[in-house]
Amino acid sequence: MKKPALAAMGLIGTCAACCTIPLALPLLGGLSAAGLASIDWSCLTVGGELAAAMAGVSAAGLVIAGVWWFRRRKAAAARCATPAPQANGSGCGCASTAVKERA
Repeated sequence: MKKPALAAMGLIGTCAACCTIPLALPLLGGLSAAGLASIDWSCLTVGGELAAAMAGVSAAGLVIAGVWWFRRRKAAAARCATPAPQANGSGCGCASTAVKERA
């Protein structure tokens, strides 16, 4: 493949990443807002079963996200709490240790 063809493909990819995607995101947001505004809300207020199910799913999602976040922070703290000596014999190699050593 010739170098001008590679340059043209790179330019097309850069243009798509730089211009097209940021311009498309507000359009997609507007389309989703328009779809939300056009929902027939009477179907949600007829019984209440659907609203209860949606509230349950939302609550379960929040609980799962909270547990995941808590466990992730706890695991990161545990990794840094037990220092593993590096080649030079200092610190555990975490980002917080590296920042403290540089300062």
